[in-house]
Formats: sequence, C-alpha cells, structure tokens
Amino acid sequence: MKTLSDPTRLPAPVHQASGAEVELVIDCARTHLEPERCDRIRHLLSLDLDWKFVIVLATQHRVLPLVFHALKQIDSNHVPPEVFTHLQTFFGRHIFRNLNQLAEITRLINLLKQHQIPAIPFKGPTLTLNIYGDIALRQFDDLDILVAPADFLNARQVLMKQGGYQRPKPSNFLSLEQEHAHLRSVCECSLVHRTQKTVVDLHQQLTGGTFIAYPFEFSALWQRLTPVSAPHQLFTLCPEDLLLYLCVHGTKSLWKRLVWICDVAALIQQTPALDWESLLQKAQTAKIERMLLLGLHLAEQVLGNTLPALITQRIAADATVRALSEQVCQRLLAGEYGLSSHFDLEMMKFQFRAIADPKAQVRYCLKCFYRHGLTPIRRLFQPTEKEWLFVQLPRSLHFLYYLIRPVRLLGREVTNLWQHLLSREIDTASGTQSRRQKTKDKRQKAEGQRMNETLDERAG
Repeated sequence: MKTLSDPTRLPAPVHQASGAEVELVIDCARTHLEPERCDRIRHLLSLDLDWKFVIVLATQHRVLPLVFHALKQIDSNHVPPEVFTHLQTFFGRHIFRNLNQLAEITRLINLLKQHQIPAIPFKGPTLTLNIYGDIALRQFDDLDILVAPADFLNARQVLMKQGGYQRPKPSNFLSLEQEHAHLRSVCECSLVHRTQKTVVDLHQQLTGGTFIAYPFEFSALWQRLTPVSAPHQLFTLCPEDLLLYLCVHGTKSLWKRLVWICDVAALIQQTPALDWESLLQKAQTAKIERMLLLGLHLAEQVLGNTLPALITQRIAADATVRALSEQVCQRLLAGEYGLSSHFDLEMMKFQFRAIADPKAQVRYCLKCFYRHGLTPIRRLFQPTEKEWLFVQLPRSLHFLYYLIRPVRLLGREVTNLWQHLLSREIDTASGTQSRRQKTKDKRQKAEGQRMNETLDERAG
C-alpha cells in the first residue's frame, strides 16, 4: 500500500494538476513537524504550485489553519505575497471566531447547568483545546452539546427561551405534541442564534440514524469526563471515549475530510498513556473494533503516527480495514473533497464493510431500507402546516389531515399537469401560427419576385 506519511518519497500524483498541491496540504496538516517533513515541505514549495487549489483544498478539508501554521513556521518566503496576506487575514478572523465560539459554548453549558441539566460539550472548541492545545489550530462550524435523552426536550426549550436560539426554519408540525414525538425519534436537532447566527447541534445520542449508534450511555460518559484546559471550567469526553467517537464518526462520513484523520492523529500524540488493551476491549464489546482500527490505520498511513504492536497486529489481521484505508487514501491523493448530503451506493457499501458484526450488518440494512425506502412513503401521508393552511379543522378532527394531505398533493400534481399541458397547447398554437405566418411571408415574397420578373420582361 502507498504510504502517504513517508517523507522520503513523493507518491505518484493521480493527476499532474494537483499532485504536489495535495501533498503539500497533507504534509502541513499536523501539529508536529519533524525535520524530514520540513525538508519535504520546502521542496514542494520550490515547485510551481496552484495556490488557489491549495487554499480551496485545505479549506474544504478544514485544515487551512494547520497549513498556514506550518508554512509560517517553515518558510513563508516561497509563498506568493498575495497568498500569504490572504492567509494572514483568514487566520485573524478565524481566531476571533473560534474565541467567540468558545465563549458561547461556555455560556450555554452554564445556562443548562443553572437548570439542572447535565450537558457535555464535545468536538468544536473543547476538542481543539484538549488535543491540539491551541484554539487557533482547528476549523469548526457548529457547537455540539450532548445531553441525556430524558433532558433532551427540556434542554432544547431552555436554549430557545433563554439562550436566544430558534429553529433553523419554521416548524411543519401541526401541534407541539407532534413535534415532540418527532424529536424523541431523532438523535439530534439544530438550533440557530437569532442574531449571531451561531448553530448549535443538540444531541441525545452521539451517533444514530441509519448508521450504528454509539453504544455508550450518557451516564457512563458523564462518569468519565475530563476537564478542558483551564481556565474554561468545562468538561468533555475522556480521551478513550473521544477516540472511539471520532473513529465511528469518521467512518460514518467515509473519512472524506482530512481534519477527521488529523483529530485522531493529534489525540494519539497528545495522549501517550492510552490504555490500548482496555480501548480494544471496549471497542470489541461495542462491536466497533473495525472502525477504531480504520481510524488508527489512517492516522498511521496518512500522517505518520506510530502505533503500538498490539494495534498493528490487529490491523494486519483484518484485510477489510486495509482495503477501506486504501480507498480513503486514494481519494485523498486524487484531490477529492466535499461532502455529499445524499445517501448513495458508495456510502452504503463503505459503511456496510466497516461493520464487522453480521447481526449489526443486518440491522444496518434494515435501517437503510426503512429510512430510504419506507420513510419517504410515510412522509407522503404525514400532515404538515400546509394542510392546516389548506383547511382549518378543530383539534378533535385533526386525524382527517392524514386524508386531506394525499388529496391536496394529488390536486397539486393535477394542477401542475394541467398547467403544463396548457402551456404546451399554447406553445403549439403559437408555433402553428408562427409557421402559418412564415408560409404567408414566403408566399408573398415569391409573388413579389414573380411580379418583379414580369415587369422586367415587359420593360425589356
């Protein structure tokens, strides 16, 4: 397998336009740069690089702060002045935004604490501080908060009433009871601040949906919390729980962002005293060992982390882990980036192979069938606010909205079809009229030519 972390040789680029640029981003995307790595980066900087592609690639993979930090440390003279100025401007705004996000997550956790709602901040600012050691070295978008399922609705209410947050878009539910029933069935919900536009993802499960659910309960996670670096007075997931979560989350999203591999690599470097045997035992019990091994193998192959013999032996014994890792590495080398919001066959195949337990694979397939097969049909009959606007019924007759919705949708489709046919008929009529006019014009032109010829003959 091609090892991306080897600083002594440059893997053959998949296409010449992006080979060196991809290598530069990968080599800079780390917190510690050994001398050989620095020499390799200097060599890449001496090449004729497409800096626009470098910035776009690093931004999409959420590693632009790490790239700028490395370039500033090693050799900024080989970076075009306008590019370096752009990076400096970005970095200043980035630090300001991250500090604001850190202050906001602290405010929200304290607000929930005042209402006796235990809450765990994870990812975002707390992850950046604990495993990178510097709030400026990682990009993050949203603020993630985990609460117990029993506190989920109350926490959401507190954030909306006293935290200044609201739904991202108006509710489509007919009643508060219907909305609450929906919220109990999802693993998270998003809220956006009314003025600052900060987005908070409130979780009652760390992962869920179609993919495998994170197997540890809130109470167990709460008992193992670790403090965030002072003076923030926050507590977050302990390194072992965080590492397991990062590997499950990265696998769920096909490891399409380099920053997720950087998180695993930085956590390993920041926590040299990890109990690997206990970690493996916990992963085996939760049936997520293959996902853990995949994340660790990517940290080794892409960013050069050294793994203990116990882990490398497990990786060597699982051909699927190596095959999935190769797939991710090839995608990175090809300069691919960006996340797809659509569930496709590639995602299903990758996630299915990442699940080692046969029973869990069956459950995964059933979830896929339900969510992507039956759920769209169920939603077809799920009443929304549009049915209430279509005809307003008393609460005792709300059950009739389940019959009104298909009638309304059918009426809408019939109306659309009628308008389409009418427009085609108008187009056909106008086309016929246009053809008749053209024929008439041609006839008049021909008659005019014949008349001119007759006059010419008489004149002759």
